[in-house]
Amino acid sequence: MDQTIKIVTSTGNIEINFYVTSESPAIQHVVISQNGHTIAHETSPLESFAGVYFYSLHIWRRYEIVHRGNFITRSGFGLCGCYNEYQPDASPNYHRPESDTEHASGCVELLRSCEAYYPELLSPELYRRAEHLLKDHDLGENEYGDQPDDGSQNLTEKNRSELINFVLDVAHLPATTRATAISDFISFQYPSSPHNPTEIARLAQLAKVIDKLETILSGAYYEKFGSAGNLAHKQKYYSPLTAQDQYYIKECDQDSSILASWLAHAVHGYHTYYGFPYVFDIVKAAVIDIRGTWFPWFEDFCQRHHIPQEHVVHPFLSRKNLG
Repeated sequence: MDQTIKIVTSTGNIEINFYVTSESPAIQHVVISQNGHTIAHETSPLESFAGVYFYSLHIWRRYEIVHRGNFITRSGFGLCGCYNEYQPDASPNYHRPESDTEHASGCVELLRSCEAYYPELLSPELYRRAEHLLKDHDLGENEYGDQPDDGSQNLTEKNRSELINFVLDVAHLPATTRATAISDFISFQYPSSPHNPTEIARLAQLAKVIDKLETILSGAYYEKFGSAGNLAHKQKYYSPLTAQDQYYIKECDQDSSILASWLAHAVHGYHTYYGFPYVFDIVKAAVIDIRGTWFPWFEDFCQRHHIPQEHVVHPFLSRKNLG
């Protein structure tokens, strides 16, 4: 859609024009002018993947742009001696560790994109609450630590420890804010509880879906830049694979990459949650973008686990197929 944005500043007028030309594929143009003079004219193809709703590809591209910041070292600290090693001209390091804070930032980015493209999923108030929840959802791990979701954890102990530490971490907040934060966190820990009111269940389940699938998208980003994760590496250097790990490798036709095995686990466990097909379709866009095709084992996987099409196909595509 063509659009013109005009802004008056203290140094003159800025005008930004968006328009599309009908080459194959179509090309989006962005023209930026200042005081009547063009200062930039950028073009990009309007991509599409078969079987993926085009909003999902847009959100994946936005996630990539934001996620790249995780690998850009902040220079001021390095220049002033805060790091053990620092090279001012170093390229982005796609082998560096990822923090809980960066994961939370990725979750918030996905939620904001969902609000931009799918405002009907939650009310504006609930989107804000979900944003606060996702920003803080791993605070409990500050003491417990981040443990792999591979079937090796005592989930009762994990939930209790993370709840205690979350409550202590938000204790300083104003009473009303604190009560909402704690209530939403507990709903997030138990998103399928029948005691959750409908709107809160939707908030908690969408947040949980984003939490689980953001991890897959981050894994996709690592793979795109040559740092793909694989359970074979875990088995060789760290610990024997859990029964859960082995099960999902088998379910993925022996694809032991985290992109496949972690995704299969997430689909199996969360496909019934509110908003799942919207966020899942973003993962599908990422996989096709990186690997050139969708997983060949996926349809059989869904049939074996009685996962209906409407749980893993974007609602717009489902309606289109039905129509």
